Amino acid sequence: MPGVARQHRSLQVGFLTATKAWGGTEAHTLAVARALASRGHSVVILQLGHDAYTTRGASDLGAGVSAVGVNLPGPARGLPSRYWRQLLQSHRVDMVVVPKGSFRVRYRGLDLAMLTSRRPRISIEHATPPDPPVRTSRRHLAGLLPGLGLWHLRFRAGVALHRAAFGTVIAVADAIKQRMVEDYGYTGDAVTVIHNGIDVSRFHDDPEARAATRQLWGIPAAAFVFGTMARLVPEKRLDRLLHAFRGIAADSEPWLVVVGSGPEAGALHALAAELGLGERCVWAGESRAAWSAYPALDCFVSSSDVEGLPYALLEAMACERIPVATDAGGVSEVVIDKVTGRLTGQDPAALESAMREVMAYPREARAAIGRRAREQVVEHHDQLVQIAAVATLIEQVSDAGGAA
Repeated sequence: MPGVARQHRSLQVGFLTATKAWGGTEAHTLAVARALASRGHSVVILQLGHDAYTTRGASDLGAGVSAVGVNLPGPARGLPSRYWRQLLQSHRVDMVVVPKGSFRVRYRGLDLAMLTSRRPRISIEHATPPDPPVRTSRRHLAGLLPGLGLWHLRFRAGVALHRAAFGTVIAVADAIKQRMVEDYGYTGDAVTVIHNGIDVSRFHDDPEARAATRQLWGIPAAAFVFGTMARLVPEKRLDRLLHAFRGIAADSEPWLVVVGSGPEAGALHALAAELGLGERCVWAGESRAAWSAYPALDCFVSSSDVEGLPYALLEAMACERIPVATDAGGVSEVVIDKVTGRLTGQDPAALESAMREVMAYPREARAAIGRRAREQVVEHHDQLVQIAAVATLIEQVSDAGGAA
């Protein structure tokens, strides 16, 4: 049965987390931590230079899960292996979990610490790794000597070190595994795909929440509302969404709601004002009751350059909101174009065109696509099943005594 595990020795599981704002990766980490705690393990979330989990409060963390702020003595990327060994020892961690797309935040010292430690470890990749750089090297001394491309050798050596340090990886989308195998030298057996899952009983269409949330936002009941829920960070490309929305708002009267927080908030607010969107754009801030926000939308928009398999996208689809999404990472694994939503290119004009198309759908057509979107999530992305699978693999890696 899903969620029922055989007996394992009690672990002290340490999650090494780096983040700029609360988002899907953080929600996934907390769900896995709770699942492990429910199986009798102790979990400590080590917050590397942030307090995203502490601010949620003990009641949100749940029994058996603690969050500890770590004041780093310098940039994490430059810290020696000795620092990481001491950090893990001080918290008595005997199983290490590193979430958050580690190819984008590789720490050489941490990789060395893992290689020289007997602690079992696993990484969870939430974002598609970047395209590896193409080797280019100029010739020297008027072309007499070939360039050695030492920078490229250093890059490949860094990847090899990371691959050796974390030999077992969970990827939340097939697209992530494909990139790791084809471009980063992983074997297929080293990467296990466990898709993200959400609480499908909590996220569903809710007419009462729709009316109440629209009233809270000051949006008319009959208005067409585009919306997104995301960390306000560059890779989410909310600037692209604002530009696309400007074209639509120029000759119709839709609304745009942005739910989330992050370091790009000021710049995005300024851009919205510059584009003349002030009266039609609602900045709702971070929500701890997302299930009440999605029903107030008519169309959910994901405009990212980089993704894994976004929690917000799954949640919106479970609420029967039609998604319009740029084709990034594993998005196409859940958004089937013109069946469960609209999949589009990353050009603002293409995004605008898809948004206009959805806005023009008859109400019955939108409802039918919304139902198919929910069916897709319920069938393939139930949190009870997906998170249990992650917790089980972590236990199996620990039982194997290393990076299995």
